Amino acid sequence: MGAKIKQQARWSAIICGLGVLLGSTLPGAASAATGCTPVSGKFESQTLPPGECGPPVFFCTKGSLTGGLHADYEFVAQQFTPANEPSVPAAFFYSGFSAVHTRQGDLLLTDTGALDLMAWRIAALLTVTGGTGDYTDATGFVVVHGSADAAAGTNRGRYSGEVCVPPKKAVPNAT
Repeated sequence: MGAKIKQQARWSAIICGLGVLLGSTLPGAASAATGCTPVSGKFESQTLPPGECGPPVFFCTKGSLTGGLHADYEFVAQQFTPANEPSVPAAFFYSGFSAVHTRQGDLLLTDTGALDLMAWRIAALLTVTGGTGDYTDATGFVVVHGSADAAAGTNRGRYSGEVCVPPKKAVPNAT
């Protein structure tokens, strides 16, 4: 195996080792020592028509997660920037926000990634920035990779990562 292929394999192993998309819907199943739960699964989404995202947003999706997290989610793109790489002329970097809606609360994430508009491939790092309900003050990360079907307006792929929730604070005895 050539040096370049070995290096790519090593980076792929490191990235996969980090894990991909969101925490379990059972925060109590997290490790008692760290409060972190590994999550992995699949995602599917539909690109919404222009105008359904609301100004100033020009691109958004709604979809579902299966696997470690059974939830609906929404993604809103805030900006797209050309990668300016001649060998991949249709590559863009993007940033935006995602919200994952579970029965236990919502996870809020900052979504940063790359999209190749010729091959219709996507890779992203989502950073958990907080949440509601059981996910209040959550941290962690999710890695996503997948593909898009531009004609159908669909996106699908896999996620893995870990979601960390702080330990529940004991309520002082009121007596």
